[in-house]
Amino acid sequence: MEIAKTIIPLLLTVSLGLLVIAAGIASSRGDFAYVISRPRLLAKALVAVMIVPTIVALVVILIFPMSHSAKAGIFLMAISPCLPSCRAER
Repeated sequence: MEIAKTIIPLLLTVSLGLLVIAAGIASSRGDFAYVISRPRLLAKALVAVMIVPTIVALVVILIFPMSHSAKAGIFLMAISPCLPSCRAER
């Protein structure tokens, strides 16, 4: 069981890194140029993706009584870079 405690976090870290690399490889220079040429739109998108879900999750966690594991799960989903149902469609 000790080996599982060591291997699982390592596998999760590697899989997250591979997801980031795959997203970077799938992007084109045009995607990067589009984002850089529209900084206001980029700022709005970052707020919508990173700030709003975190604030909503904190409000839900503070208002509703729930177990610590449920609170952790809600918060982890809020700070994840993609929704649980997110998938790349190209």
